[in-house]
Amino acid sequence: MLATDPLVLAVHGSALPAAGATVGRLCDAVEARLGTRPTVGHLDHQLPSLKGALASGSVVVPLLLGDGYHRTVDIPAVVAAHGGGGCRLTPSLSGASEVDTALYERLCAAEREAGPGAVPGAEHAVGREAGWQAEREAGLQTWHEAERQAGREAERQAWREAERQAEREVGPKAEHAVGRGVGLKGGGPVDAIVFAAAGSSRPGGNGGALVAARRLAMRRPGTPMVVAYCSAAEPTVPEALARLRAAGHRRIGIVTHLLAPGRFTQALDAAGADLVTAPLADHPALASLVVRRYRAACRIAAVAA
Repeated sequence: MLATDPLVLAVHGSALPAAGATVGRLCDAVEARLGTRPTVGHLDHQLPSLKGALASGSVVVPLLLGDGYHRTVDIPAVVAAHGGGGCRLTPSLSGASEVDTALYERLCAAEREAGPGAVPGAEHAVGREAGWQAEREAGLQTWHEAERQAGREAERQAWREAERQAEREVGPKAEHAVGRGVGLKGGGPVDAIVFAAAGSSRPGGNGGALVAARRLAMRRPGTPMVVAYCSAAEPTVPEALARLRAAGHRRIGIVTHLLAPGRFTQALDAAGADLVTAPLADHPALASLVVRRYRAACRIAAVAA
C-alpha cells in the first residue's frame, strides 16, 4: 500500500534536545518503511504544534504508551477542532506486541552490555509475590472495564482486522536492533525488575503499562517485578526499589516504559538501580508499529468509502 495520506505523530514534546533526536530517529525509520516522512506535532514545549501539523486527510498516530488524559482528551480535541475533513485518529501504542518486543530487547541488551555473570541473590528470585500479581490483575480488570464502558469493543475489532492486514503487507518481522542500557553497575542479569511507567490518575490510564509489564513478566519467569510510576500513581519508583532491596535483591534493573529522554528518564537514571534500560521510541519495533497503525487507518477509510 502506497503512503498517500499525511502521517502525523502526536507527541507530548520536551525541552530536552535528546527527546527530539530520539523522535527524529523514529521518523527516519518510518520514512524508510513508508517512503514518506511523518510530521511531528507537539502538545507542548516544541513546534510545530499538533494543531499546526494537521492537514486535511491526516492520519494521526498518538505517540503515547498509555490511554491517559492526552490520548482521551487533549489529542482528540485538537484533531476534532483543527483537523479539517477526513482526519483519522488511530489508537495509541498501548497494548501492542511491538512494545513488548522493544521492552524485552532493551532489557536483554542492557544485561548483555553489563557482561556475563551469575545472578546475585538468585535464592530470592523464586516466583513473584501474590500481592504484586494481584495488583497487576486488578489493573488489567480496570483497563478492560474502561474499554467496555467506553463502548469501543466494535471499534477495536475493526482496528484489529485492519492491522492484521497491514501486518501482512509489512511482511515478516525483521530482527530488531537493540539499544544500550544506561546506568550500569557491574555485570550479569538482574535478579529483580522495577517496571517504570509514566503514570496516570485517569481510570484505565495505566492499563497499557500493566499489560506490558504482565507480558514482560511472562518472558522473565522467576524474576520478581514491581510496577511503579514516575508520577500520578503509586508506588513510586524509589518506593519500588526500596521494597525490592528490603526483600534482599542485590541487582535490580529498571525497565523504562517511556518513549524518549526527558525529566522522567533523568529521574530513573538517578534512582540508584543497578541497570536502567533505554527509552523505546527509536527501537525498530516502534517504527513497525507506527506503520501498522497508519496502514490500518488507511484501510478502514478505504473500506468506509
